[in-house]
Amino acid sequence: MDIEEFFDQPYTDRQLIEFVDDSKLEKKSLLVAILENDKLFDASAAGIVGATRLISAPLGLAASGIKKLSNNSKPDIPKSESDNLLQFSSLKQTREHLLTSINERKTDIKLHQKYQKKGVFIHLIGRSYVEHFKLPPTHPRNDTIYVANPVVRQEYTPLADFHRFTFENKFNELLSLLTHLGARTIEVYHMRGWGAAFTAQLGVHLSKSNTANVGTQRHTEQTLLYKAVLQGHTPSMPEGLKWYDNEPTWRQIVDQRMHHGLQSFSLRHKYTDDFGINIELGSKLKKAGFELGGSFEGHTETVWRVTGEFLSHDEKETGDE
Repeated sequence: MDIEEFFDQPYTDRQLIEFVDDSKLEKKSLLVAILENDKLFDASAAGIVGATRLISAPLGLAASGIKKLSNNSKPDIPKSESDNLLQFSSLKQTREHLLTSINERKTDIKLHQKYQKKGVFIHLIGRSYVEHFKLPPTHPRNDTIYVANPVVRQEYTPLADFHRFTFENKFNELLSLLTHLGARTIEVYHMRGWGAAFTAQLGVHLSKSNTANVGTQRHTEQTLLYKAVLQGHTPSMPEGLKWYDNEPTWRQIVDQRMHHGLQSFSLRHKYTDDFGINIELGSKLKKAGFELGGSFEGHTETVWRVTGEFLSHDEKETGDE
């Protein structure tokens, strides 16, 4: 499996990685390790052949090849009896090889699914491939487990910071979207989950094309976490949105703002999925000798209410004069 094939895998199949010296990979770009019963072992040692090498033909194509071989067990134009025997023997060996490949692949898939449900598959990536990954500054570090961003293909963060980074990534995208749509005010209120202390850790970025007065309040009896006052402008769509397609409420606001003159908004910013990255997994990895990249902050189901106003049609006309 090369690095592009690695990134083409489903998210859960490439979620956990560790960077290791290339010498440990036996001339392969990457391997897979399994954590079971607090012990780490090579996937190939567990009989999962497909985890460390790819069968050249997909199951459907291989099955089709076997069918053709079965239908052509006799040579079309035999040159001689000896040639006929050699050709028949070659076809038989090819058929047996394909059958073996299919059976191995089916076994690989079942075992892969079995271990994946436990969240214990760890891809070992050679350090020479670091340039293909988006990592925080000063990384990668030795013996540290990294987790894939759910929506950014090549971005990985240390497991300890996964939930904070993922929440921040999604929240920043929502702020960017509302700002580009011409929001004049944005206010964020805590409903449940992470609150003011967590908000202070977020690196909130506003559109560079606008000036804003931004304040993050300290923990008080109020639930206001964040407030921005902007100039407002004609609505547009930001580039590079990653969460947008999976957020129907965001898409509805965009449609109403772009095509129906939406003047105000109120929505809930939710972070309710732990993506399988939880305290139990962190404990298993620590017990097996891995580093998590810091103090692991487990998942907290969080809901914030985001409200605000857009630049009105009359204000836009006044501003354009």
